[in-house]
Parts: sequence; C-alpha cells; structure tokens
Amino acid sequence: MSENSLVGNFMLGRAAFDSEAPPDVVERVGGRLKDRRVIIINSPQLLQTNISDHQITQTVRECVFLSDPGPHVIVLLLKHDQYTAEDQEHVEKVLRSFSESVYQHTMVLSTQEPTETSDILQKIIQKCANRHFSLQSSSSPEDLLQTLEHIEKMNDGRYLDCAKASQCFMMEQQTTEFSESVKLNLVVCGSDGALKSSVSEQILQQTDRRSDVEIHNRLINLLELPALIGLSEEEVMRQTLRCVSLCHPGVHVFLLIIPAAPLNNEDRAEIEEIQRIFSSRINKHLMILIKQDSEHQTEELSEDTQSVIERFGGRHQFFGPKTQVSTLMENIEQMLQENRGESFSTEKFLEAQMKKLMKHEEMKKKINSLETHLHKMKREREKLEKQKKEEKMKREEDEKRREKEQRDCDEFNQRLKRERERMKREKADLQSKHEEEENKTKILMDKLQEEKERIRGSGYLGVFFGLICVLLLVFIILENNRFTSIINSRQGFHVKEVAEAEAKALKEAEAKVPYRSKRARDWGYYIPVVGAAAGSIVGSVEDIVSVIGR
Repeated sequence: MSENSLVGNFMLGRAAFDSEAPPDVVERVGGRLKDRRVIIINSPQLLQTNISDHQITQTVRECVFLSDPGPHVIVLLLKHDQYTAEDQEHVEKVLRSFSESVYQHTMVLSTQEPTETSDILQKIIQKCANRHFSLQSSSSPEDLLQTLEHIEKMNDGRYLDCAKASQCFMMEQQTTEFSESVKLNLVVCGSDGALKSSVSEQILQQTDRRSDVEIHNRLINLLELPALIGLSEEEVMRQTLRCVSLCHPGVHVFLLIIPAAPLNNEDRAEIEEIQRIFSSRINKHLMILIKQDSEHQTEELSEDTQSVIERFGGRHQFFGPKTQVSTLMENIEQMLQENRGESFSTEKFLEAQMKKLMKHEEMKKKINSLETHLHKMKREREKLEKQKKEEKMKREEDEKRREKEQRDCDEFNQRLKRERERMKREKADLQSKHEEEENKTKILMDKLQEEKERIRGSGYLGVFFGLICVLLLVFIILENNRFTSIINSRQGFHVKEVAEAEAKALKEAEAKVPYRSKRARDWGYYIPVVGAAAGSIVGSVEDIVSVIGR
C-alpha cells in the first residue's frame, strides 16, 4: 500500500483507500474527522518523476473536478531523503499546475523520523509558509485536523481557485510539447471486452496497446473504456471522466463495438448507459463498428441494430479480420472534417453532467411539486368523500325520519278516523237515548197534568197524590242521575249541555209539582207520616189559593 493511502486511512480512521488500486487511479473518499465532514482525494502518481506533462495536466484537472469547487488544503507527502534540483522542479511544476497561489493552501507532511532535512526539502517547506507536520506513532488524527483547520482559517475558509492556473499551464505546455494538432484520440467502448481488445489490436497492429502510436502518418492515442454496466454510479463517473481527461484536448472519435449478431440485453444496456452519461453531444463523435467473425459473414442488419445506428447519426462500418485499417482511418478523417476538428472535451463532459444534474434537480423539484399537489388533491378528495359520506348518512337519516313521521302520521290519521267514527256512533246513540228520555219526561208531565186536573176536585186524595208526586220526582231525579252518569262515561260528550238541560228540566218539573206534594215531601222528611199528612193539607190550601189567584 502506498504512503498516500496509509495517510488517508490514518486521517479517516479506517481502511478507506484500496491497497490494490493502480498508481494512476485518482481515488475520492469521504468521511468524518472528529466533527468535520472531509473529502480526501488521493493521487499517488502526481509526484512520480516519469509522469508526462500531459498526464500531470489531466490528473490535476481530475483532482480539481473531484474536489469541486476546489481544494481547501493540498497535503504534499514528502520523505526526508536527499532531493535533487530536478525533484524540486518537478514538485513545483505539479503545484504550479493547480494555481500560482497554491503555496497558501499547501502543507508538507512526512512519515519518517527527521534524521536530517535536506536543503531542497527545507526550501519547499519554507515556500509553504513553514507548514510542516511530521506523522509519528504518537500522532493522532485530531492533531492533523488542527493543522488543516489552521490553514483553512488563514485563508478565511476560501478554497483554491485552480481554473486560471490550469489554463496558463496548458498554454505553456503547448509551446514546449510536441504539436498535438496531428494526434488523434480514439476511445473504444462497448460491453464485450474481447471484441474491444480484438479491434484495438487490429487498429494498432500490435498487442501492446500503448498511447501515441503512429499509424498512416497520424499519431494515434487509443483508449479502452471499461464496460459501464454493473458498475456503481461513482465508479462510472470516475472511469468516464478519467478516459476523457486522458485525451487532450478531447476525444475525437468514440468507436462503439457491437457484434454482427442481434444485440443482447447487455449490449442494449451498455448503449443506454453511454448515451445517458455522455448525453446527445456524443452522437456526432461516435462511429459504430460492427465486428464480423469472417469476411463471408452477411452484412444484413437486424432492426434493433439499424435503430441503434440511426440513433447515433448513421455512421457505421463493418469490421472483419481482413478489414483494412486505412479504410477505417479514411472514414474517421471524413468524420473529423464534418466536425471541423472539434473533439468531445472534458469541458463538454462536465457541462453534460451539470446539465444532467440540473435536469435531475429540476425533475426532482417537479416530482416534489407533483407529490405535494397529489397529496393536496388526496386530502381534498378524502375531505370531499368524507363530506359525501356525511351527506349520504344525513340523507339516509332524514329519509328514515320522514318515513317514521309518515308512518306516525298515517297511524294517527287511522286512529283519528276510527275515533271520529266511534264518537259519531256514540253521539247518535246518546241523541237517541236523549230523545227517549225527553219523550218519557213529556209523558210523565202529561200524566202529572191529568192527575192535577183530576185532583183539583178531590182534597182528601191530595196526600196520596202528593206521595205519588214525590215518588215520581224521586224517579225523575234518579233517571236524570243515571242519564248524567251515562253522559259522563262517554268521555264527557256534551256534559255541560246535558247538565244544563237536566237542571232546567228539574226546575220546570219542580214548578209544576202541586204545593201539597211539595209540603208533604218536605214536612215528611222531618216528621214521617204525620208531617207528610199535615204538609199535604197545607199544600192543598196553597193550591186552592193559587187556583183562585189565577
């Protein structure tokens, strides 16, 4: 494991960096150091003396991209060995590729016991404002964090702006490096690694796929992009960015290798992933190579393959074992002329990712807005359904109440009807009985009148007649009482009228009774027999006087 990985694992307190990772891979790992969220970017190859200036540029640009918007602190891992002036120049060139003000954000970290510090190492430490941390066995991540936070505080929390320095460094290299205008950057991609290797070897006409191989008077830089399906999102971004970054000033042609046989699910998934990562901007920089196993294989294409070719602009070529590379180069040159030498640069790749990110954020906002709207509609629908349910229950209750009221009303009308019929019958019965009583009373009155006329000439029979009158009067009273009881038992029907009629009838009957009968009745009440006889005599005299008076 490299010292860079050891330091990174020490800072994070865990085995975060892969010990098996190749030295040219830039790793980015996040974690917590005490209470701070930190991102550590590990690039072991930058300080290797055999690295080219172009690789320095591309690695620095990858580090800047992974630390977007920029690094706060650059930790320069150096040993206490003897350094030469060439080593110092290489370190300063690497640091200058970040920014002219890089020393304000840089510190030197050493992992060895400081037996003797070389003058060159001391000069580098002085340029870094004497910021030096010696990592000992007694050191802790908190001590290192304190030093890093001090550098951040000295720069007011600002990150290192690397944009202008990278551009200046690239312009300086253009004057000293071999002219890159004649170099052609090709990237071979696809899901089948064996097909990609076969095509790459056939193009380079060798099994050692080195960069910058001259073919047909053209310097070729050919890279293979690993299959993207099955990789994590972070690994996909790292591989694609690394591939584009290693092609300066950009990728001229992407060669998508597909089999002549119908596409399988892996081929379709890889094509979709390439389109998603590089966006539609890759279409004019992509050529499809249909790999044939033999020259006698038919050139008929399936509908699925034709759809893929049309999707990427229609540029394709059959590539068999005996296919001349010069033919492929002619098609590539024609493609470059159509694109006017334009390449798919790292800037385009980053812009595509930013647009994709912005589109993703916008889509996320729309989804959140839609979810909020749907949630609101759901609440309103639930509220409406609840209201409908309550209204339905209320209608059902009202309907039940109306039905009950209607039943009660019908039942009451039936009872009222029966009561009216019953009262009508009782009224008719009472009226009939009343008429009978009146007839009986009239007959009695007639008999009393006849008896009165008969008794006028008979004085001695007055007592007997008085007794008869008294008995008749008692009979009349008893009949009237019975009649009254009948009327009262019939729910008080015409009680008042009958009572008044009875009182009136009694009064009239009392007035028609002779005085001898009255006196015999009254006196007999106090002195039986004798009183009645005496009262009859006295009453007879009153009757005579009354007749004379008339």
